Amino acid sequence: MASSEEFKPDPRLPKQLVYFLMNNHSVPPSCFSLPPTAARLPYLVDTMQLCIMAILTILSIISIIVYVEDAVYIMRKVQCPMKKRTSLWSSAAPTVISTITCLGLWIPRSAMFVEIGIGTYFGVCFYLILMVIIEGYGGKDALVKKLESTDVHINTGPCCCCCCCLPRIKMTKRKVNVFILVVFQMAFLKPLFNFIGLILWSDGIYNIEDVRYYLFSVI
Repeated sequence: MASSEEFKPDPRLPKQLVYFLMNNHSVPPSCFSLPPTAARLPYLVDTMQLCIMAILTILSIISIIVYVEDAVYIMRKVQCPMKKRTSLWSSAAPTVISTITCLGLWIPRSAMFVEIGIGTYFGVCFYLILMVIIEGYGGKDALVKKLESTDVHINTGPCCCCCCCLPRIKMTKRKVNVFILVVFQMAFLKPLFNFIGLILWSDGIYNIEDVRYYLFSVI
């Protein structure tokens, strides 16, 4: 049974409907309550669920060990600083996701921080991958010289693959800078908006679970 301070009816549902479902249809209060705290979680799940959570935790720890070994190898064998940095970031993707989601599994109320952590990581990772692609061509000037006579397709997946009307372009240094800026804005704006979301969350204004409610209330 959810305690009174943790019972919080969904703001998108009328209170009368919530209590009607609880009293007349035996819907448990936990369906309308805040997620349990990390201290209470072990007492609310059965043995099978605890075993599954323990197995997932062990797998996350193994992922960390494998990444540490991979990172040591990259640090010793890769000489190019850009390639080394990007390889460390990109190879850490499974470890970062498994570790952060494992923390979210054991701390149910950390859903917003899990979202922020994974989003920020991938924003920086995409930018570094673009940089290593450009360095693989030998820099901006070499990239432009290599592709200046080639029609470049920009209707690529996953978002633009259905946009057949997008034209093929000739690569120029200005367009390379535009591509870099577009990817950089994700690496910069994503953490910035996440930081603003944390500030609003601390004041009770923003809640990732109620984003649909706030959108409708603004409209």
